Amino acid sequence: MIEDLEERIDALHGAYSLSKRVLAVAAMLASQAMQPGRPYRDGFVTSRNTFQKYYTQAELAGFISEVLNEQPIPVSPGVFFVFRDKNLEQNFLAGRHRSVTLLQRLERPEPFRVRLSRPERTQLKYEANCEIVDDLWRTWLRFGREPDETEVNELESLMGALGSLPRALRFTAEVKDQALLARAREARIADLTAYLAFGQFAKRKPYKHLEAGLQRDIRSLFGNYQTAQLHARQQLFKIADTKEIGDACMAAAEQGLGFLAEGHSLQLHMSLIERLPIILRIYVACGSVLYGDMQTADLIKIHIGSGKLTLMKFDDFEGQPLPRMVERIKLNLRSQHIDIFEYGDP
Repeated sequence: MIEDLEERIDALHGAYSLSKRVLAVAAMLASQAMQPGRPYRDGFVTSRNTFQKYYTQAELAGFISEVLNEQPIPVSPGVFFVFRDKNLEQNFLAGRHRSVTLLQRLERPEPFRVRLSRPERTQLKYEANCEIVDDLWRTWLRFGREPDETEVNELESLMGALGSLPRALRFTAEVKDQALLARAREARIADLTAYLAFGQFAKRKPYKHLEAGLQRDIRSLFGNYQTAQLHARQQLFKIADTKEIGDACMAAAEQGLGFLAEGHSLQLHMSLIERLPIILRIYVACGSVLYGDMQTADLIKIHIGSGKLTLMKFDDFEGQPLPRMVERIKLNLRSQHIDIFEYGDP
């Protein structure tokens, strides 16, 4: 709403200079302006005689990037984050691609399991320390790898009860289901692949130093950073292959993940994204380069041949038998363009 461009630039600089961790920048998008008003400078004078500069999503991102020399992260249409704390930035982006509901299913209590020659003694030991062991197990599943001492809750209590972290991990592995751990490992590899592929699609500068937790993830799951980046790049390039996309959409539909219009699109609820084949997860993740957090939508349509995604928001999607669409967003990954359609009539 600042009509003077230089003052607008100074305001952005000033706000960022005061930021310690992250700055949020918001502006009205051009597609949201019903009646722009009378043209004035690089914006409009509204009917209330106030100035308003309307941006497109790409223009706002470009303005922030040019002024601050930092790459902003879209959060939603017209809203961007600019991080000063790069560790926080890495955790924020990686968190967008973490399989949350899968972990919730894996972390549910399971029957006691034991494969030792003295099951009674082992069961007594487990029952005496079940809270500590179960908490360690949940942490292990969350990372998809053996946790570091810095990542374990109540480390002193655990070491007092079971001797050391390595011994605690060995005991936990003996009494828990290794098949669940294998699934958690596969899920974490998929999460990191989507995260690294997203970074390459967004042309983000590589971090000089990865956050410590991500370093441990990559060493354990990929061996090294170069191998992880190569794997992500290979998966990223596949989203340009319409046959690969079509086959993945068909495979997803066969698993009950959404409705397939064969040869055209796969439509599904946003909560199912993390269960899709990795190529489709990456395809959807690339849409967040334009839009931001797509979990605010109810349904998503993955277009097979056109390089597009469509997001749909409804009025009380979960509560209404026939919910009314209130917003539709079309994301074109090839042209890097976003269109927003709002619906107000019944």
